[in-house]
Order: sequence, then structure tokens, then C-alpha cells
Amino acid sequence: MVVHAADVSTSDKERKRKTDKVDALKLARHLASGDLKAIHVPDETIQKERNIIRYRGRLVGDLNRSKSRLKSLLKYQGIEIPMLYEKNNWSQNFLNWVEQQGLKDSLLGDTLLLMLEQIKLLRQLLLKTENKLRQLRKNKYASKVKLVTSVPGIGPTTAMLYLLEVGDVHRFKGFDALNDFIGFCPDKDSSGETDRDCGITSRRNKKLRSLLIEAAWNAIRMDPALMNSYEQLCKRMKRTHAIIRIARKLLRRLRAVMISGIEYQKGVVA
Repeated sequence: MVVHAADVSTSDKERKRKTDKVDALKLARHLASGDLKAIHVPDETIQKERNIIRYRGRLVGDLNRSKSRLKSLLKYQGIEIPMLYEKNNWSQNFLNWVEQQGLKDSLLGDTLLLMLEQIKLLRQLLLKTENKLRQLRKNKYASKVKLVTSVPGIGPTTAMLYLLEVGDVHRFKGFDALNDFIGFCPDKDSSGETDRDCGITSRRNKKLRSLLIEAAWNAIRMDPALMNSYEQLCKRMKRTHAIIRIARKLLRRLRAVMISGIEYQKGVVA
């Protein structure tokens, strides 16, 4: 049995005097009383396939950080980026311009050109990763991706992340269990007369929840029914809170198309 470490209850004494023996006795006691709840362990195949989409996410993060470092260096050295490239950053012309700045100054050029080389290398790795992911999407997951992308706002990358992170949707007893896994449920901190709303839960699938929220912003522009729901929600709450509820509707639609095997039909406002 594999259990979530944070879900194993412990006393203050066990926390402050933590040893392997204390942990073993605690686990044995909870197992004997039936208090331990097992978590889902995906099969080896999907775990290995999941690595490519997660590696893509790390590459995107590394690339964005590298770009920010290069722009920060330019600003620190007082090199102004021309207006021509303000809205078209990281085009090939912009990269050529950065390279020219490095060639002008021998002292600054070494650092600038090395940072530029790192960005180019990361872009090449990201392109190769995208190609590998595209092959996986078109071969093994073609039918499932077709179902998932029929939901407005869901693109190929979000579809693959959903399929690889969630796996078999039937393993969840209902929508609430899936919603808990993604993390669209609220948190509360109540004690006696104190009742504090903590907002959206911190226990979530971080990357998938973020992409579904981004997909929700696209979905309200594509689906009249979702736009109508969003506008009604905005009358009684903030827009950022309303979009969370739209994202939860998207998650419900994703679960429905995967269970039924029927592509989603876009709704209309009466």
C-alpha cells in the first residue's frame, strides 16, 4: 500500500521526536486500525510517457528564465531594446540584434553571447521535445486527443497533459474525486466561532490546474454558453473567481467526453 505522507495523522510528540522506529510504529498502528487510505499508483507505461510532457514544462520554464536574465543584463548595462523589437521579442531578427551588441563590446560580449547560445540550445531542445510529443499524440493517443480537444479552449498540449496526468478517468468514483485531484475545490479553516475561507485549495496538480484556467479564458471567447455563465458569475464575484468556476465546468466536460466517448457539442444561449 502506498499512502500520502501528509495524510498520515501524527501527534505533537511524534513530530518532535521523529525517528524511524516512531514512524514504523505509527504506520503499523494506523494500518491495524484501518485508518490508512491508499493512493493511486499509475502503471509503468504511463509514468514513462508522462516524463516527456513534464520535461517540456521544465524546458519552457528554463527558456523563460534564460530570456529574462538576458533582458535584465541588457537593461543593467544600459542597452535599450529598439521599439521595433518591443512587441516582437525573440524573433530571429531580435536574436541577430543581440548578437551584434555582443560583438560591439569585447568585455560584455563573452557573457552576452554565452547567454544567447543557451537560449538557442533550449529552443532546439524544446522543438525536439515538441516533435516527440506530437508523435505520441498522433499515434497512441490520437482518438483520446480528438475527444478532449473537442471541448472549447482545450488545445493539443493541454489535452496531452490532461491524459497523461489523469490517466484512466474511471479510477475516480465521481466528479468530486477528480476535482479534488486537480484542485478546484475551496479550503476552509474553522475552529469554534472562527470560520475563515482560505480560497482555492493548495493541494492540487499545479501544472494541470494552471493550464485549465488558461483554457477557460479561451473557452469563454469560443463558447456562447460559457460566456453567458461567466457574465452571470461576474455580477456577484470577481472575474478571477468566476474563471475558476468556468475552469471547473471545463473539467466536468472533459470527464464527460472521456466517459461517454462522444465529442463535445458546443452549447448555445437560448
